[in-house]
Amino acid sequence: MVKKHLCAVLVFAIAGYLIGCGGGGGGSSTNGGTNATTSTTSTTSGTTSGSTAGLMGRVIDDFNSGVSGVKVDFYSSGGTKLNTATTDANGNFSIFVDPAVTNFFIAPAGVPVGHHRSFYYGSKVYSTLIATCKPSVAGVTAGSSTNLPFPIRIPLSSSPPPPPPDGCN
Repeated sequence: MVKKHLCAVLVFAIAGYLIGCGGGGGGSSTNGGTNATTSTTSTTSGTTSGSTAGLMGRVIDDFNSGVSGVKVDFYSSGGTKLNTATTDANGNFSIFVDPAVTNFFIAPAGVPVGHHRSFYYGSKVYSTLIATCKPSVAGVTAGSSTNLPFPIRIPLSSSPPPPPPDGCN
């Protein structure tokens, strides 16, 4: 009991909210399972306000299977890379980010072998070769946790090539 209480107090004091401590997240999703409860490798290059926000998402393939090892980069509105998350074996990522995060991108090197160098987010197609065209991350607030509203889908290279990118239009 004391250990559980101490864990909750420490997480709350450090991150401003409880995201884990012996299990996590959950919830339901109607968009391909974007809820992620497994922590993954991440790097942070500082925060602007000294606080963080939780951000979770999922990367899937054409069959809604999770894609592991995808590196998802997060950027500020000024184009500065703030964080990177790497998906786990089920395609999930969960990361503490700077609340200044406004966009994400998957660079060509972040896409595993066997997949096209493009991705779908929402109803738009993005190319990993067009770094200036990044999907928006909305609703990130310090001290809270946010799920991306859509899974990121990376088509398998055995599938037909995706249509031309339209995410910048």
